[in-house]
Amino acid sequence: MMEPESTDSRATNESLRIAIIGDPHFVVADHELASGSHLKIDTRGHIPPKQSNQHPWASLSDLVSKYPDAALADIVVCVGDLSSGGDKVALESGWRHLNELANSMKAKLLACATGNHDVLSRSQAKEVLANPIRNLGLPRGLNENLKRLAPPYPLVDLANTTGQAANDMRTQYFGNNFVLVSTPQFRVVVLNSCSDHTANNFDYEKGAFPGSTREALLEALKASHEPKLNVLVCHHPPTSHGYYGENNYDFISNGGELLTALEEHGAWLVVHGHKHHSHLSYAPGGGRSPVVFAASSLGAHLEQQGRGFRNQFFIVELDATRHEDLRGIVRAWDWHAGMGFHHADRKNGGIFDGCGFGCRQSPGQIAETIKTVTIGKLPMRWDQLRREIPELAFVIPAEYPLIDAILKRKYSIVVEADPINDNWVEVARAAL
Repeated sequence: MMEPESTDSRATNESLRIAIIGDPHFVVADHELASGSHLKIDTRGHIPPKQSNQHPWASLSDLVSKYPDAALADIVVCVGDLSSGGDKVALESGWRHLNELANSMKAKLLACATGNHDVLSRSQAKEVLANPIRNLGLPRGLNENLKRLAPPYPLVDLANTTGQAANDMRTQYFGNNFVLVSTPQFRVVVLNSCSDHTANNFDYEKGAFPGSTREALLEALKASHEPKLNVLVCHHPPTSHGYYGENNYDFISNGGELLTALEEHGAWLVVHGHKHHSHLSYAPGGGRSPVVFAASSLGAHLEQQGRGFRNQFFIVELDATRHEDLRGIVRAWDWHAGMGFHHADRKNGGIFDGCGFGCRQSPGQIAETIKTVTIGKLPMRWDQLRREIPELAFVIPAEYPLIDAILKRKYSIVVEADPINDNWVEVARAAL
């Protein structure tokens, strides 16, 4: 279970805290897709009682209520797939639970992107084909259930900080396929990467960023040009994301244009889901190319997908004093049935607790700095080394093995890891 923190580090001029929920996949217990999710609900949309450590959302609610000071956030983000198979009961239940969570975390803003499981595409097409006469009364619009959610979807201004009406934000989102809101501290864009979603395989298997959306987004970014912390939320990965043998074709069509448009207007954190696998990376581009945060699924059954796939919850803390070179620290927790949430370690790959992003030095440069700082001081505890080299806190997880290899090969320095969780604990001189 998550340990308490002593102070509220949220809502200061120096930091911005973002809670991230990846692909919840709420599902009614008797739905045909129920076997694929831990987040089962009854036909009224309620979580069964006494489900704390057997249900990720119940565990998350317990975590937030037990440690209210530690589980605060300025923004609560969900990357989509609130429901499973476009089911209306699951969608409404997921949206209600998401709003309750945002309120319990005392968030200023709730932002939720649209996932392929949240639109009426294949599931409705199947029903219509089964009996086109009887099912004439079904809602025809792919986004009809989303448009009827209350409070209005996809943004809820919980603290009235954006100055925009909820219905206006909904209209912008379903009209231009995105909505942009801005406060004195941060700017948030929610992009509908499912805007061109249909039952057609060509549309169904990828995300979208149409030319009209690009033009409208560029115009909106030009009109909102003050230096701020920038966050974009979408469902599909903006570029190819193929790790651990997963397919790599279901990214946003024209996603490169999206990333370029963002880079031209500040430093951005792009948060997406869909892949059910957590990963931190930098997008192609220059020194302030967007940071891409792939959030693993909170609720989907991932047991059969092996290493790197785990149900997780995240809180990202951004340094609000730096707008041009975004950096942050990630708190991450894994959920296990019967155990609830525990701090995520490095052993299973992906994003782990205490990792960061924003250090753009190469692994070779970092290894050289470690060699220089540790001359005459080896062995040295890893936490002590992080105090002496603050940049280490902002190294992305994927670069740790590269740094390890360079230290060993070039400088005869070895990194000792905890055998239980694989977290780094010490650097030492290699044995001759």
